[in-house]
Amino acid sequence: MKNRTPDIELGRYITKKRLERGWSRQQMSSKIGVTHQQLQKYEHGLNRISTGRLRLIANALGEPLESFFGDSGDDVERPRLTIELVRNFQKLNEETQVIIGNLVRSLADVKEDEK
Repeated sequence: MKNRTPDIELGRYITKKRLERGWSRQQMSSKIGVTHQQLQKYEHGLNRISTGRLRLIANALGEPLESFFGDSGDDVERPRLTIELVRNFQKLNEETQVIIGNLVRSLADVKEDEK
């Protein structure tokens, strides 16, 4: 893992959890009472997060406060890619969705067989 400060790690974790819920920065910032610009600074580790604000963030995300202090280790891009995939999938016609669904299922089965 790259050398990152705790503020950056915390920000990446918040971003990951926000994206998993499919929330924009604007949606999340309104839930915790800050501007979306301030939330962006938190997420990039530019500004430190007070304990009170972190509690608001944890409550908004439905996460226990202690979950913010572990090693996130996960890439932020995976939830972002998943959200993009779902949005684009919903734009397809039903027949194409069925074909892609079957393809993904078969690829997942192959991956499972490799284990």
